[in-house]
Amino acid sequence: MAEDYRQRAAHATALSTQLRTSGPVPMNVLAQRIIMAQDLSHTALADVLSLARSDAARTEDGLEALVCLARASQYAQEAAAALGTSMTQSLDDLRRSRSTPGAPVVTVGPPPRQLRQAAATLLDHAAQQYAQATALQAAPTKPQQIARTAAPATTSSTARRR
Repeated sequence: MAEDYRQRAAHATALSTQLRTSGPVPMNVLAQRIIMAQDLSHTALADVLSLARSDAARTEDGLEALVCLARASQYAQEAAAALGTSMTQSLDDLRRSRSTPGAPVVTVGPPPRQLRQAAATLLDHAAQQYAQATALQAAPTKPQQIARTAAPATTSSTARRR
């Protein structure tokens, strides 16, 4: 698992690096990057499911790793949303500039480039969460197990009467 997590962290970092390019990004490239971010989120959720089904999920480190994977998924989803907003704004700006040639285009909200930078930062956070999950899974497991049973019965007056 730890090696898989390392690969996913590297993937998130690579996507973040691609998003930090300057200048306009063609719509087909932006759409591919949205899909890549969504795939990363989906993979992180699949990792949560896989780890949750394993015995490792009952350890403190396993629980911490689950939190990291859930956060990685969240950051990747938010990055995909920011990229989707960037694409929508870029297309809307293009539509407005074509409908009124020569008139300045006023962008409502953050400019597309700023949204791509925000998505890159979110993907950096996803990579950090994967790195942390990697460290937790590579470390020897702690002996404490998290109880998955109900609390022990108390000796209340009702229980003694039975």
